[in-house]
Amino acid sequence: QPVLPLWVLTDRSRAGAYLAVAVSVVGSFGMFLMLTYHFQVVLGFTPVQAGLAFLPLTVAVSGSAYGLGSRLLPHVAPRMLIAPGLVVAALGLGLLATLTPESGYTTVILPSEVLLGLGMGLVFTPAISVATSDVEPRYAGVAAATANTATQIGSSVGTAVLNSVAVAATASYAAAHGPSSTALVHGYATATGWSAIAIAVAAAVVVLVVRTPHPTKET
Repeated sequence: QPVLPLWVLTDRSRAGAYLAVAVSVVGSFGMFLMLTYHFQVVLGFTPVQAGLAFLPLTVAVSGSAYGLGSRLLPHVAPRMLIAPGLVVAALGLGLLATLTPESGYTTVILPSEVLLGLGMGLVFTPAISVATSDVEPRYAGVAAATANTATQIGSSVGTAVLNSVAVAATASYAAAHGPSSTALVHGYATATGWSAIAIAVAAAVVVLVVRTPHPTKET
């Protein structure tokens, strides 16, 4: 009696949903990590100011998930929300990849947070719906728990990888141009750019593999 039956992972739609959740969390945690450094080390924010600077991201995620995702899900196929959500999140991270020490909060960082938040909100609700669809009630908890596990894997492994990319990019830039805040920000921007690419690839995968139809009145 396995705790995680393999058929939970071998279903292509469900696997695509887990991938979407994991990769989107990579982007969000990567942004949290890089911007925390940027706010406090480069811009000189206090911890409280840095926390407040992240509030637009939280508001955008909540508004998108409950205001858009939940309302649209009964009317469209889940992949029609998940894939565009990933694309919007990738655009937000792509914008953040242009970050420089002179970039203003309202001109680069705030729009990036809003775009990432809106995108993530569109991903989570339909992805969880796909993860638990066509599952016997006794396995619903397993399917949902696997989605939670995907977020944990994405946040831990993704953050470690992005931090390694940022450190390597900063070291390379500093070796060529000397240590500076520009070298630090170059590392942040490089790591964020790679996370944007990963999310864009995940969006393409979702379009190809997730085939769960939108809910009907009967279901």
